[in-house]
Amino acid sequence: CQIKHIDYLYLFLPGYPSALAWFCGRVRGKKHFVYAADDWEQATPGMFKWDHLRNSLLYKIFAYSNKILEVKIAKSALFSVTAGKGLWEKYQNFSRPVAETIPRMTLSIDDVYRRENTCQRNSIRLINVGGLIFDKAQHDLLAALDILNKEFPNKFTLDVLGSGPRKKELQDLAEDLGLADIVNFHGHIQGETALYQFLKDADIFVLSSVSEGFPRALYEAMAFHLPIVTTDCGGIPNL
Repeated sequence: CQIKHIDYLYLFLPGYPSALAWFCGRVRGKKHFVYAADDWEQATPGMFKWDHLRNSLLYKIFAYSNKILEVKIAKSALFSVTAGKGLWEKYQNFSRPVAETIPRMTLSIDDVYRRENTCQRNSIRLINVGGLIFDKAQHDLLAALDILNKEFPNKFTLDVLGSGPRKKELQDLAEDLGLADIVNFHGHIQGETALYQFLKDADIFVLSSVSEGFPRALYEAMAFHLPIVTTDCGGIPNL
């Protein structure tokens, strides 16, 4: 009801509140611009909350609707700003001005921790930082760790930093895979000092995300000179 008083709409994608605002704006004849923080198609699996229906017709309709919404909103925008080069290239196809942006970081040169001592111990310490949600795909990380542990028993440990609705599910998966003794769920880490200590103690940073914009955690891992194993999605390749 407030849209009639607005000159331009700023729409953050992906997100259904923005989709609803776009629809209302079109009805009211309002123009909009877009900030795309993530690829909506790529984010679709994480936005779908019913795991047992992922092979159903309902999921196919859901995924197709997201794809159409992204295209419609982007094509009708005055301009778009995207997170990462991959998304910038995709939005070029929508025939509107597109600009790539970079994240605002609080890291300074004083935060850089120079080292050449990773992976020197008998046990290699992996670290993952992120919310315990579908998009971060720690279930894939645990599956990969299971393969590693079978080939190299007791060679790796994993520290998972973060909280979220999938914590119990991930803990159960670690138990089922026989990894409970080498995987530690530390929950949300309050304060950068504590987080940075974990990064100093780690050997390899692993990010298993299936959907991302600008993962701040990767910038922090690089600032601590950690080798990184990650996926090819969102703004990650541009890092």
